[in-house]
This record gives sequence, structure tokens and C-alpha cells, in this order.
Amino acid sequence: TLMNDFSIAYMGANPAKQSALFAIRDKNNALAQAIHEYKQLNILEGEEEHRFVLRWMQEFEVGDDFSISMHAGEAYEMKILSNNVKIHLADKGMGSIQAMLLIMRIACVIKRIKLAEKNSTVTRMVDGKEVKHDSSNYRLIDKTTVIIEEPELNLHPALQSKLADLFLDVHQRFNIDFLIETHSEYILRRSQVIVAQKNQLEVSPDIPFCVHYFPKDIHQMPYRLEYQEDGSFNRNFGDGFFDEASSSTLELLKLKRQKKA
Repeated sequence: TLMNDFSIAYMGANPAKQSALFAIRDKNNALAQAIHEYKQLNILEGEEEHRFVLRWMQEFEVGDDFSISMHAGEAYEMKILSNNVKIHLADKGMGSIQAMLLIMRIACVIKRIKLAEKNSTVTRMVDGKEVKHDSSNYRLIDKTTVIIEEPELNLHPALQSKLADLFLDVHQRFNIDFLIETHSEYILRRSQVIVAQKNQLEVSPDIPFCVHYFPKDIHQMPYRLEYQEDGSFNRNFGDGFFDEASSSTLELLKLKRQKKA
């Protein structure tokens, strides 16, 4: 019942390599379907969703602009403008492909919500008077949750950190919630910095993130980590997550000392 009361958009991991043409009939290609949906929603140049794609593709260093053209009604060609040169998205690398897939799918969710808001009330004449009724689009408008699996795939660590800013921006501007499954320490660390910054600027900040940790031991129950005012968590992650890099550094120092001895 709870799930039925929400509008859910699922975005799975998409590690597959891409060709220059994205076939409309290729239902197993998430990027091809995202491009098709973007065009079907008739998102025009200059519209808010188009500006959203431009802003974030630049933030994720994909390029400066993009173009989509149709071939024989069967496939799309997507080119990226970068440093005044147009190249196929498929030639930009897996990181750029992952970023564009994520950005375009979020843009489509935003557009669908706006369309639902436009049609959210229906005016009928009752006894000679105009009466407005809410339509069934309320779920899409008020309760949209986007579920994303491993959004950090193929992204440089610095760009992984920007995912936290992307999700927060969309949440605040468009009232969209996110449920993120991730192994990225960089996303979590960036969320901690954002929380700490908000505490410096606001008397009673609203913490926009919530973290649930799933231990690698399947017999251990998942648990929630609460953000403190300084951005730290109220309890530790399990072994092998945040501490893995530190353990490797200590091991290198140990080996270095042994070599000198």
C-alpha cells in the first residue's frame, strides 16, 4: 500500500559500452531509452529541463552543449560540443556516458512532474459554477522518489563528490526524493561537508541526507547513521569501508620502515 502511494523511478547501473547510434527499439539500453524519452517529452532548447542538462553536463565535465538527431525514424545520434568540437557521446568515455544518462533521466522526471502539475486540476461545471477537482497526478507531483543504483560508476572521484550536490539541488528545487545505493566514500564525504556548511549558515538547519549502512556480514542488521552538527556521524561504518584506504596507507608505511631497517 505504501509503495502504491508513491511515484517511483528506478535508474539501474548502466556499465555497457555504447555505439554512435541509439536504437529506439533497444529496450535493454538505458541510455537509448533516456534519449528517446527526452525527445518524446518534447523538451525544447531554452526550457528549464534543457538548461538543467546543460548546467550539470558542464559540472560533470562532459561538454558545453549537446545535440540529438534522428536517423530514419529508427535511431538517435547524440553529439557533444566540447571546446568547439562536436564528437559522439559514445566517444567521450564511460564516465561521460554515465553522467549524461543520469542527468537526462532526471531531466525527464522533472518534465513529467511539470506536465502533471499542469494537468493536476480539472475544471468542471457543477450547477452552473466552475468547480476544480484534483486529478490522480498528485502522486507524481508530491511523492516522486528516484531510486538510483551505483550512480558513481566510471566517474572520477572528484566528480563522484558532485553527485551529492546534484541530488540535493534537484531535491530542493523540484521536491524530488532520492534513494541511492552506493559504495562511494566520496559521495558520503561530500554530504558530510554540506551538512557541516549548513550548520554554520543556519541556526536550525534541516539535514537533507539520511544514511543507512549495510554491513558486509549478511548476518548483521543494517543500521542508520545520524549526522552531527560538525558533519560527522554518530557511529562508525563497519570494517572495510572508510578505513580501507587508511589501512593500506599504514601497511605501506610499515613496509617502508622495514625496508630502511
